[in-house]
Amino acid sequence: MLLGVALVAVPVLLTGTTSLAVTVPIYLVLVALTVVREISQNKRQQRADLVRKLNILVSDFSTLTQGAHGSSVWAILRDLRGNAQFRAQMDMSGNHQAGELLDERCQRLFSDAGNLARQVHRMNGGASDDELREAVRDFGHLVVEYRRVVQEFLRFLEDTKGEEEMIQYEAPFSTRVHRDLADEYDRLMDAIRQIREELRLYTGHDWLPDEHLTRFPRAPLYA
Repeated sequence: MLLGVALVAVPVLLTGTTSLAVTVPIYLVLVALTVVREISQNKRQQRADLVRKLNILVSDFSTLTQGAHGSSVWAILRDLRGNAQFRAQMDMSGNHQAGELLDERCQRLFSDAGNLARQVHRMNGGASDDELREAVRDFGHLVVEYRRVVQEFLRFLEDTKGEEEMIQYEAPFSTRVHRDLADEYDRLMDAIRQIREELRLYTGHDWLPDEHLTRFPRAPLYA
């Protein structure tokens, strides 16, 4: 504003060549400052929009890790381990400890996802590039861990044998794994792909390559 006042006042006080020599540099400085301000405002707006998208994505991801969410790995695992027939299968397979370790990984993932969701939610009021970069990187690490947990869970189901029909391949567990969990898993990966290029502006192009965003390995649903 002061430069604008100067731009008007100086020509009144000065005339001719002297006026131009003073006015033109002031005008150029004013234009440059205006451009810089617009660029800064645009960057802040873009960052705010990205934080909003990331907040939605991370919040959804946190829900997918909750033990109270019926379609989550943790919820299905808990219900299986609480089922008498499945416990008998674990006795036969000798993999009770594997189930306990997987349960602990699910608990850690839920805790970490919740912490990140709260961190990103607080960023809605404004965030620096460094804060956003750190949040995106942390989210990438958690997505990789989530994929590993899902893969370990599916191996755990395969390793838990039974003498006859295995309950994990019967309804309702087969439906919960290969329809409900599978659908939510694929929706998460699709949502990440949609904003991956925007998030990569803060982390680089090696953030969550395609091999970390493959679809759920679905199997036929058993009756």
